[in-house]
Amino acid sequence: QHWAEISKKTLSAKPSEGLTSQSVYEVTASGINQRWDEAVTNTNRLSSTDPDAVTVHVSSDPIRCTAATHHVCRATSNYGQVEVDFAAGSLWLRIATPHESDPIASEVVIQFEPTPPPPPSEPPAPAPTGLPTRLHRTTSNPALKPTAEPTQEPTLNPTSEPTPNPTPEPTHEPALDPTSEPTPDPTPE
Repeated sequence: QHWAEISKKTLSAKPSEGLTSQSVYEVTASGINQRWDEAVTNTNRLSSTDPDAVTVHVSSDPIRCTAATHHVCRATSNYGQVEVDFAAGSLWLRIATPHESDPIASEVVIQFEPTPPPPPSEPPAPAPTGLPTRLHRTTSNPALKPTAEPTQEPTLNPTSEPTPNPTPEPTHEPALDPTSEPTPDPTPE
């Protein structure tokens, strides 16, 4: 279809299945550069006086082909928008008309039970005592929190002097002379 509209259908309760009555909303939009200047009937088209979906904006542009507030068919182009604020319990449904003088043809807001914020995450487990810790990422995803991991870094006893690194033992292999002939292997074949 090449028009835009906001619709609502109320589904009946089914107490035997534990279901209460619910309203389902839909934003139908056309292709961005399509329009269809025809008065199409839709018994589920949202009324501007709906008590649950409060109309908060209606464009005065001549973009409707019926008296329905939320039916746009004469706009050069249209698309739908949905915005949800879970913390506030608000849902906005919009018909956008970007090529008209008013870029929003109609807008409604629906209130719902806010979603509580998630509980705070548990603090990380403490690092083992006596060992220094360093932060590292367990994955290449930078959104993940760094974790503490024990390292093998040595600690110095402040009452003793540091011991120097021992000198490596000399090896007893003869140095190779690039100008000399190779010596035959003494093991018999």
